[in-house]
Amino acid sequence: MAADDLPNLIKKEVQKFSINIIRRGFYVYYYGIVDELNQLYISESREVFEQRARDVLKGPDNGFSYKSKFIDIFANDPQYGLYWAKFLNIKRAKLPDFVQELIEKPVVLIQVAVEFLQRWIALIDVQALPKDLPEWKKFFEHLFGNTTDSVWFAFETDFACLCKTFPFLSSMFSYYAKVICLKKFVEEILQNPKAKEAVFANQKLESLSLAHIAETFTGISLKKELQQSDWAKRPLTDEQKLYAATDAAILLEIVEKIEELLRK
Repeated sequence: MAADDLPNLIKKEVQKFSINIIRRGFYVYYYGIVDELNQLYISESREVFEQRARDVLKGPDNGFSYKSKFIDIFANDPQYGLYWAKFLNIKRAKLPDFVQELIEKPVVLIQVAVEFLQRWIALIDVQALPKDLPEWKKFFEHLFGNTTDSVWFAFETDFACLCKTFPFLSSMFSYYAKVICLKKFVEEILQNPKAKEAVFANQKLESLSLAHIAETFTGISLKKELQQSDWAKRPLTDEQKLYAATDAAILLEIVEKIEELLRK
């Protein structure tokens, strides 16, 4: 028997004996899934590939332990690999080098949404401004200050990127009392049965990506094509500016809705 036939044989046998293959973690079976998706990625349209990949990989707790191997498929397209890494909520330490390198690129844009009397949004072109301006320190002191909550989607990753561009940040802040990491917030809710019932009721969250969380709570679809676009290229398109503004403002909207559901 050829090695490539082994995953299908295992699948048939476990179905015959009603074995929970995901809970038991058969690596050969997972290898077969990744290989199947790789073939689809090479031969089929992006739409067909993404639908099959979402069906196989969706869910924050589906037990698929080879998600990081799946990301290896995109070695020639790191930006697309980063999109899937966020979709699958893969921890940074488990990401392949080509995605790690992408994360470590300098920050070129900062989006800020503020709720003060009314909601306003600012897009700060980091690429166009000198990094040694004294105003940067004041800006970050306000951003991480103790007067108001600062909402981020994946704070750990975002802060690491900021520190690459602004090295003084790593020594400037030792703790973040007023930072809300939306991804961790949602993870904690999913682990608490009462909170999960209050917030999600009968809804099933496909993944812990911002796109799916946003659609679940606001009905707004964030275009992944724009997320994957070249943000270092200037000038930014109007579509990119709108996406960046929405990306910031929607965090406040989501947190407000979740807190309202928890209060009820």
